[in-house]
Amino acid sequence: MTLTHGGHESLRRDSALTSTKNKTNQSIIAKLYDAKLKLLAAQR
Repeated sequence: MTLTHGGHESLRRDSALTSTKNKTNQSIIAKLYDAKLKLLAAQR
């Protein structure tokens, strides 16, 4: 019983970490995209 419980706990922790990582990646991508658009606008 303790083994499965521990497994579930770590799984939950992993998914929380993954979602945090995804949010960070999304904000980085958004910033890069924003910078790219600004560069393109400046080149016109």
